[in-house]
Amino acid sequence: MKNLFFCLCFLFLSIAGYCQSARIEFLLEKDALVLHNMQRCEVKAGVPYVLNLEGQKMYDESFIISFKMLDLFLEQGEVLKVKLVGKEIEIIDDGSMCAAQNKLMCELNALKREYWYKKFNKKLIPEGQQKWNLESVCDSMRRCVEQFRKSYPTCSKNFDKVIQTELKYFKILEKNCSSMAKVMFGDVSENVVQQLSEVVKDSKDDRNVYSVSYWQVVRCYSSYLRIADPDKLLGDPNRYYENEIKLTEYFESGAVRERLLFEHLKEIMFWAKPEDKGEIDKCIAYLRPAYVDVIHELWADLEKQFQENNLKPSNVYPKLSGEDTTGKVVDLNSFKGSWVFLDIWATWCIPCCGEIPFVSAMEKKLEGEEVVFLSISVDEDKRRDAWIEKIQENGMRGVQLRWLQKRDELYQQLGITGIPYFAIIDPEGKLFLNKLPNVSTGIIYRLLEDILENR
Repeated sequence: MKNLFFCLCFLFLSIAGYCQSARIEFLLEKDALVLHNMQRCEVKAGVPYVLNLEGQKMYDESFIISFKMLDLFLEQGEVLKVKLVGKEIEIIDDGSMCAAQNKLMCELNALKREYWYKKFNKKLIPEGQQKWNLESVCDSMRRCVEQFRKSYPTCSKNFDKVIQTELKYFKILEKNCSSMAKVMFGDVSENVVQQLSEVVKDSKDDRNVYSVSYWQVVRCYSSYLRIADPDKLLGDPNRYYENEIKLTEYFESGAVRERLLFEHLKEIMFWAKPEDKGEIDKCIAYLRPAYVDVIHELWADLEKQFQENNLKPSNVYPKLSGEDTTGKVVDLNSFKGSWVFLDIWATWCIPCCGEIPFVSAMEKKLEGEEVVFLSISVDEDKRRDAWIEKIQENGMRGVQLRWLQKRDELYQQLGITGIPYFAIIDPEGKLFLNKLPNVSTGIIYRLLEDILENR
């Protein structure tokens, strides 16, 4: 009976400990914009901004405050205070190990920022610092970590593991993931793929997901797996929600699988349709409650859009046309008899421009196949020169047209409220697959590949 009592006490304390929240308090001396988890918050000077973290043993949280990156690491029960003084972000040193550990995180972030700044602005590197390259910044990061370990030999074992992983994967990330599109479509060497595949072996330890660089490499390698699918785990490309579950089976850790499915689901849901609800529900059965809550909130927002907007195309045989860069008007009917990949975009649309490398890489991958790549920009007349410049700057191939009527007329035809927009049109000119997820998800490539092979 006594043993049972102690077991119950231990169980209660374990549960209570697991449920302990962590907290980050921001104290800003001036108004600032805080970006976190794709959410923006305008924080007023002198008004504390508090973020409570619940449901996990550890947390890695990334912020952008006044255009500066901030990566933090906390464990359950910890409280961290951050202040913005002028343009500098500082960790308030309250004597806790949490504060000391996050001061190290800030030092590493500063080194990364300096490396990226000089990498893209090489003319600004002083003559005596010409050797400031990836090797040198990694050496500097290692020295910072070694000095921290000497000063704090009793630091958290979890934190120490995360930092070890960060040192390893920052180098892999910078060497191999500069072009996610090339990695996704296999336009890299076997050696690069081999280095990226390290994330599978390291996924055995759940703690690695809290390393920012490790997670970015996971995202990069998973994009490669979506297309290559070396173990043939993925099924019918039309069942892409189900395939997101299968994709996670390449990784051994439950933490990696859960987070990967959660993040991919958020991306794909951006263009979800009412009939997708059942497939989304199957996915969230694999997620922890905190992730499920976010997905439910996203779906609630989508349902409002379904109710407020008529999202059905006004014409399943859309009448599309536009001018090319020479001013010649080209009509969709010109491509009858061929499958058409349709991309609606604009130079002012940041997400659209982010998709350009992926569209180009997919076009290269499908070169020689019976599919026309048709991109229609909704840039107005005053931005015609900017449109032509963007095409030339990015070496955009395929058929490049600019819509000449009102943008709303095009949106109504296709049943959309915004861009980027992707669809597949059949050889008869009918919308075959409408409002597809971004090309960067790899889903459209798999759909096109299946269509071209089987129809």
